Amino acid sequence: MNRKMACHALVFTFAAVVIAGCSDAPAPSSGAAPKAQPSTSTPRIALVMKSLANEFFSTMAQGATDH
Repeated sequence: MNRKMACHALVFTFAAVVIAGCSDAPAPSSGAAPKAQPSTSTPRIALVMKSLANEFFSTMAQGATDH
């Protein structure tokens, strides 16, 4: 009987976690960081090159400056 109750408790806990995880309600925020607003300007992309001695990275840097 004890094993049957443990199984029921496990199933109930699993179902509760699944239902809570699938809700549409947003998670409460701590207010630490404001949400980013979508920008209408041209996006900026950062490139990180390991070494310009490598031809691949120097070509990538040249292409980025030309664009």
